[in-house]
This record gives sequence, C-alpha cells and structure tokens, in this order.
Amino acid sequence: MNISFILRKSFRKLFVLILFFSFFSCRTTYQAVNFNVKNHQINSATDSVSDESFMRLFQPYKDSLTGVMNEVLAESEVPLTNYRPESPLSNFICDLTLQEGNIYCRANHHDIKLSFSLINIGGIRASLPQGTIRMQNAYELMPFENEFVILELSGKQVVEMANHIAYREGEGISGITFGIKNSKAVNLKINWLTVDENSYYWMITSDYVANGGDGFKMLPQARNRFNTGVKVRDSIVGHLKKMTANGEKISAKIDGRLTNVE
Repeated sequence: MNISFILRKSFRKLFVLILFFSFFSCRTTYQAVNFNVKNHQINSATDSVSDESFMRLFQPYKDSLTGVMNEVLAESEVPLTNYRPESPLSNFICDLTLQEGNIYCRANHHDIKLSFSLINIGGIRASLPQGTIRMQNAYELMPFENEFVILELSGKQVVEMANHIAYREGEGISGITFGIKNSKAVNLKINWLTVDENSYYWMITSDYVANGGDGFKMLPQARNRFNTGVKVRDSIVGHLKKMTANGEKISAKIDGRLTNVE
C-alpha cells in the first residue's frame, strides 16, 4: 500500500475527529430570555380559508368515512337517554352486553355462564335518538377502544361492588338488582336470588372498570379474569345489526333493577 494513500486516509480520519470535537465541545448553547403569547381565534372568517390542493387530496377519504358513518344499524321506537340510578339507555346497553357475553362464552369458555353485567355510566357518552340509528351514533355512544373483560367474583366482592355502585348513585347493570339506601346496596339479588357471600359469580364489564376505573378497586382482585379482545362498540354494532336482520326495533325502559329506597 503506498504512503500517499495512507496519509490521505489518516488526514480524512483526523478531519472527521476535528469536526466531531468542534461540534460537541464548542457548540453555542441558547437560552430563552422572554416570550410572547397571542391568541388566534378560529371563527367563520378564518375557518373559511382552505387549501384547494389539500381539499382535493382529503376529499376521497372524507367521502369514504362519511359513507361508513352513515351506515344504518337499527331503528329505535323511543329515544334512549342515560342517567342515574338506572336509565333506558344503560339498561339496553347492559342487557345486550350480558346477552353477547354469554354468546361469547358458549363459543370460547363452555364452562362459564355469566350472571350479570356492569357498564359505568361515564363510559356511555351520548344518547340514542328515536328513529334511525347509524354507525356515527355508535361511535358517539362509545368513542373509546374499551374491550370486554370477564371476571369471577366472590359473593363478598359482589356485595362490595354493589355498595360502590350505590355510593356512586347508580351505574348500568343487568342480571343483578338492588335498592340504594343511605349510599348502601339493600336487597341485593342476582337472577332474583339473594347473593351468597361464599359463592362465586361470573360477570362481564369493560377493561376500564375491570382494571379498577371509577373506584371499582375490588374488581382487579377477581379470582379469575379473561380478556375477550372484543371491543364494546363492536359488540353493540353487531347486536344492532342482528336486531335489524331479525326485524326487531330498539325498545328499552327502566324496570326497577336499580332504585332509590326511602
């Protein structure tokens, strides 16, 4: 190998090293000494300005999404609203949750029969209108990506859970009934039978609640847990489509499953 090649290669390495140390050892540091804040309002004047090239690019996606969101899922005979301690909407959602949950168990966990369901009122984010129910309504109702979880609780944990629901003045439930008196659960029953604290019961709820959300600290202590991987919203959409296919319309009301006791 000739000397000139070695020298050129050595000089290149030396040059790179000089640049490296110059950058990291002699770099100027800057520090903010003041700042100004100005609000920019978004109103009809500013919002009306659009980039035509961007709109042309965006329009096909907008049209596709609009088509998906306009898909008709079902028809409702009544408007469904959500409130505590029980409501037509929370009853409807929890009834279908229990029904779809048992369908899932028959396919995936043959030895499990769900006794009740629980959906937190705060997780139901919109009402359903009377008349046509579209995909957009389902996304407004359940905007989160929560999934269903199956839990096995002792009777003692069920009582603790019911007392927490009473303290919160109600949540969405199905398969379980009780009254609320002085922020405690009274006359607690599952499928019309008094809860036995020494027995175990299977339930279905969202992963948010199963993980202890909204103060349900007893649920992460469940004896058994199965993550279904089924999204709450997908289950609702599938149930509504089945109702339509069977010629059924949505009709729900309060039935006294959760009441305030004087």
